[in-house]
Amino acid sequence: MSVIELLAASPRLFVGTGLVLGLAVGSFLNVVIYRLPVMLERQWREQCAEVSGSAAAPAGRPERFNLIVPRSACLACRAPISALQNIPLLSWLLLRGRCASCGSAISARYPLVEALTGLLSALIAWRFGFGWPVFAALTLTWYLIALAFIDIDHQLLPDSLTLPLLWIGLGLSLWGTPGGAAPPVDPRSSLIGAMAGYAGLWSVYHLFRALTGKEGMGYGDFKLCAALGAWLGWQMLLPIILIAAAAGAVVGIALIVLRGRDRSTPIPFGPFLAVSAWLMLMWGPGLVGGYLRTRRLLRGVVLVMDARRPCLPADEELIAWICAREDAAHFRLHMLLSKADQVGARERRAAQARAESRAADLPLATSVQLYSALDRSGLDELREAAAQILESGGGEAAES
Repeated sequence: MSVIELLAASPRLFVGTGLVLGLAVGSFLNVVIYRLPVMLERQWREQCAEVSGSAAAPAGRPERFNLIVPRSACLACRAPISALQNIPLLSWLLLRGRCASCGSAISARYPLVEALTGLLSALIAWRFGFGWPVFAALTLTWYLIALAFIDIDHQLLPDSLTLPLLWIGLGLSLWGTPGGAAPPVDPRSSLIGAMAGYAGLWSVYHLFRALTGKEGMGYGDFKLCAALGAWLGWQMLLPIILIAAAAGAVVGIALIVLRGRDRSTPIPFGPFLAVSAWLMLMWGPGLVGGYLRTRRLLRGVVLVMDARRPCLPADEELIAWICAREDAAHFRLHMLLSKADQVGARERRAAQARAESRAADLPLATSVQLYSALDRSGLDELREAAAQILESGGGEAAES
């Protein structure tokens, strides 16, 4: 049995592999989080030097500085970190959070990022299972972790991360399917999501600036929101923004009340967008679908209650009966109201009156079937289907 077949056959092994892979990627993300802002600052300084006519290189930095070179070293004594001292999470625990050369403290942020990446990667593997969509979800997760921590440290969402994330989401949508529970989404949802994500926050930004004279967010937030729309589709944008805004407001108020933080001090919005987007990645389709099903169910409850109110001892019994059924989509009673578009108003009222007059003498399940038939049938087919349902329902009622 090959490794791929083994991972596909064993969900536990696949989740464990996701955990180990996440720990390794988390170690690299620490490098990205620390070095990428430094690299951007060096580039900006070099560009300023060229404009001003000075070609001098910034002092105190190695000639080559990127994500690969130089080797990782202690920030205090500059001693290189060996491979054994760079094992994700384990090395920090064995060294007790201190440098092996000089004994200076190593920030707990490094193992935190590694552990967080490993945990989220394992959850992604558990949620989506073996298949190529899981790699798309992992890619989005790793990008969001790097962007969130960079924004926390520097209030910066680099174009070198947000723009590739946007284009990767748009590109993967070519293999997406409409209504899928796993990324990527279909091209239409992705394209609309990218445009709506950028335009939505851009509009909020300019409206806030017009009203207050202050800038409420940065352009990096627009690009990140566009990327999230490209990955998750336009349907997830409103929940993402609402959750991020609510969480940001709670954290901001808590910082002001508990720590006495100045109200004028900006709070990065990127981490809140990242967290809410990851939640929508994991459970967004279920949450949105559950909300829509609940609305349809409550509307159906109203219709059935109107039809059977004379013979029910209490409305609470009907609500409890319907809510006990897991698949509310079977009822779809809310669609009854749309029959006015397909059937003349007079014919519709007559059909509904006949159904209601018979519903009071039938079991509740038969009434639900009848209303479902009214939903999915044309007028001619409706009468035939209703007659069959009423006939079978009457027989069941007689036997009971």
